[in-house]
Amino acid sequence: MSDVENDHDPAESTIQGRAVTVVERQHAVTPPARSSSDTTEPTAQPVPLSTAMTSRTSIPLPPILPRPPPRPRPTHFLCIPLVGPSSRVQLESALSRLKTDLAVHHRRIPVNAMRPVGSLHLTLDVLHLPDPSVIARAQQALAALPISEFLRLGADTQADNRADSQAIVVELRSLKAMGNPYSTSVLYAEPFDPTGRLPRLARAVVDHFTSAGMLRPKRKAVRLHATFWNSKYIAPRHATSWDKVDARGVFRRYKDHVWADDVVVDRVALCEMGARKVYGQEGEVVDEVYEEIASVGLSDTGR
Repeated sequence: MSDVENDHDPAESTIQGRAVTVVERQHAVTPPARSSSDTTEPTAQPVPLSTAMTSRTSIPLPPILPRPPPRPRPTHFLCIPLVGPSSRVQLESALSRLKTDLAVHHRRIPVNAMRPVGSLHLTLDVLHLPDPSVIARAQQALAALPISEFLRLGADTQADNRADSQAIVVELRSLKAMGNPYSTSVLYAEPFDPTGRLPRLARAVVDHFTSAGMLRPKRKAVRLHATFWNSKYIAPRHATSWDKVDARGVFRRYKDHVWADDVVVDRVALCEMGARKVYGQEGEVVDEVYEEIASVGLSDTGR
């Protein structure tokens, strides 16, 4: 190799080599210039996510509403008591039969959830009466019930008016489940009144207390029922849910059964929540009853 061929700066070669490399890369990534005759649309370039989000019309979100306050715990309830001198024996026999049947043929339904005879009633509605003044208002509303007017509601004929002056006598029929029979916590009997006055009376009492501001308006009809079995009463203390059972077998067995007939409906009562135990001579619990703080008889037709 001659001296002329080697007469150059090695660093210059490196710089030139790098320059060539950069130029080649630029040519490799730079797209060719478009001519004026080229009508092909350019490929759309992706828009950055932040730009796309800011360019859209913003949709206002609905306001977050505060949760409504929990409903006050009921302290009292309106009811039609069912236990009287003429009905107690029938009702005791009915509950005893059902209890025996559950123990023998339906063992998955605990018999200790049976309700005592003294507690049987038809619930009309529940109330929250937090202090003596509100309790007094409820007692006054009960005393002001126009019983004779309620019993005449819907009576279109003279025969109906004569019937409405007589006592309401009902049967307790069937055995139904609150909710689904295959998963229920309450079993109850239904009252049957051939004159139709009992459901009429129940609706009128609820409407009367609603007009007095003691109850919230309701659209549904009053479901009259006499609770025979309720798992709430065997649940642990402070429990928020009750055990449920499959009651389809006992439901079918007593579908058309009459538990008691000639049950005289003689009053509407305002009771305290929580049945009071009744003890026998040896300290055993023999019954449970609800404390009536006021009542009005259905024979009080002088109003």
